[in-house]
Order: sequence, then C-alpha cells, then structure tokens
Amino acid sequence: MKRKFGLNKFLPKISNGKMLKIIENYYIQKFGSREAAIKYFKETNKHPIDEFYKSLNTGFLIKILKSLLKSSSITSLIGNLSILKNDNTLNKDEVNKSIEVLQSIKVEVNEALNLSNNRIEVFILPLLEKKLKLSLSKTRKELGYPDQRTFNKWLSYFFEDKFSKQGKKNGRITLSEYVEIISAFMLSYDEEVFNFSKIEVLQARFKNERGINKKQLKFYTNNNYAVLNERLEDIVDMKNMNLPENYRKIPFSIVSVLKKEFMEYKK
Repeated sequence: MKRKFGLNKFLPKISNGKMLKIIENYYIQKFGSREAAIKYFKETNKHPIDEFYKSLNTGFLIKILKSLLKSSSITSLIGNLSILKNDNTLNKDEVNKSIEVLQSIKVEVNEALNLSNNRIEVFILPLLEKKLKLSLSKTRKELGYPDQRTFNKWLSYFFEDKFSKQGKKNGRITLSEYVEIISAFMLSYDEEVFNFSKIEVLQARFKNERGINKKQLKFYTNNNYAVLNERLEDIVDMKNMNLPENYRKIPFSIVSVLKKEFMEYKK
C-alpha cells in the first residue's frame, strides 16, 4: 500500500518522492551521515517515516496555517500567534521540536515547492494582495493615526514622495510596500526585522506603543517642557534627523531613538 505523507496535506505540490528525499536529508543532518541513520533505525527497529511525523506535530502545523490564513494585517497576525502560543492544548516541548524540524528542512521544502523570488513575486504575492486589499488608509488606521495629515508627515519623512501619488490608485499599496511602511513606523532602532519569537513584546508594542505624544517625553526631563524642547533640538541636530515641523504624535521607531539618546544625554 502506498504511504501517504501528512505534510502533503498542507503542501500538496510536494510529491511523495520529494517528501522521501526531504526526510532522508533530515536524518542525514541529524545523524551525520546516511549510514549512521540506517544503522540507528536497524538497531532500534523504528520506522523513519513514522518517527519523522512524530517529531513534526501536524496538529500544530494546522493551527499555524489557520493563524496565517485568517490574519489580515501584521497586528492581527501578532494577535493570532499570541493566542496560539498561549494555547494550553499544545505541548510546548512538542511544539519546540516541530519548529526545530521545520527549520532543518526549510531549504529542501523551498526547493521542492520551487519558491524562487520570481515565483513568489509573480504568483504568490498577487494572491495575498487580492485577499488582503491593502491600502494607505487601512495602514494608517492600523498604526493609530486618525489624522491623515499627521500620518502623511511621517510617511513623507520616511519615504519622501514615494507614496504622494497613491491617491490616484485609491490608496492601494502592495504587500511589499505595506511591510515597508509598518517596519519604518514600528521597528526599534536596533532591529532589522520583527522578532516573532518574542510575540508578547510585539503585541504590547502594537497595542500600546504605536506612537506617543511629544509631551509624554517629559518623563526624561523631570516634567520640564522647556528642557525637553532644548534636549530634543540637540538630539535631532546631533542625529541629523530632520523631523517634520509641528509634529505631536511620534512613531515608535523614532521614539526608540529618542529614548536611547535621552538616557545617554550628557552622561
């Protein structure tokens, strides 16, 4: 009887032959050589495919895919992943083992699915963009800017005139542009990408720290607004930040820089 592979349920483009190759490479990595893997399974009388799927928790995979598929933004993705992380029905040790297995086979899976940059750009991104219907308006609201003028000031600060003609497209943006904007507003000065392994930190950031009012920085100057303005001017000049005029609400990314500089100010 032909053996069916559980992973094919999620990745139907992977044939049984390719799946066998993925499993074989996984064991070669794990044991150091093909011969060592064969020796282990002969000695233990275990079935390599059965053992592989014990390591790969398919119930966990289903829940991850559901979290991804029902997410319509980075904020909702963070929320869904947080719910998944706190799911008491999942065995944390099994989940960690599944993640390790997935990380060890990701290159082979990418090759089997032919996930080249061109294929992603031509076939996958358009499908995602059609589902998500991304726009500057939706992104502005997600980032917590009810006032379009304030949002546009910061958008121009980060991207100059890149999005100035977007109104002619009803504000529609690509998935790549959406990620660019969210990253510009919400990454800390010392981050290059969002760290989804620290999901609680991200969730708190997107809930409470999307932006703060300028006056909230008074904490760093003992509530002295005059000193705040003076130090802000020094920091902005020193860092050559060229911030927008008459700004009030400040994005998290800029706040992270300012807080760091306030802490180090004239140490």
